[in-house]
Amino acid sequence: MKTNYLWSTLLIQDSLPSHEENNEKLKEVILERNKNIKNMTNNYREHNFLRLENDNVSWLTRNITTVIEKYVIESKMKRSFTYTLDGWANVNVRGDYHVPHTHPFSWLSGVYYVHVPIQDKLEQNRLDIGPAHMSFFDPRGSANMIAIEGDLYHRDEYRVLPQSGDIFIFPSFLQHMAHPNMSDEQRISISFNITINELRDYTY
Repeated sequence: MKTNYLWSTLLIQDSLPSHEENNEKLKEVILERNKNIKNMTNNYREHNFLRLENDNVSWLTRNITTVIEKYVIESKMKRSFTYTLDGWANVNVRGDYHVPHTHPFSWLSGVYYVHVPIQDKLEQNRLDIGPAHMSFFDPRGSANMIAIEGDLYHRDEYRVLPQSGDIFIFPSFLQHMAHPNMSDEQRISISFNITINELRDYTY
């Protein structure tokens, strides 16, 4: 597990055990749903992927729960709580990307990568494009204007190239984006939100 403190914001990054065998089955389920469900990504409350009765989905849900527990421990939170987990699958063909965004109305968000095509040998015409990378942005807006090179806050973007089997969990307010998939293979991921039940009881 890799723990990143980005601009005093906690980001958990891990690679799930046994992901190779489970990812192939998850890929089959996702591609079948993608053919049969219109607007699969946006209509996630009606089609919550993580509530499917499927052994591989159950494997993923258990692992997400484990990583959430790691986040809670690392955050030194002292209160117990229950939460709702909502998930949706993303299938990105060549050129697809997700614009910078946050996840409103939730506490934590995350993404699990089922399949990331190899991107490092693709032809590129711009050095500032990171095919299939994921970027996280400093939520404090222009705070790096007064930073010195080498300072923890010098860069306002953290960019990483996920691998198949990687999972990320971060605060839902943290702006992030998925860079274009520049491969002819599909990039497949599962995004999710963690919403605390009875939130009012835990905010003071």
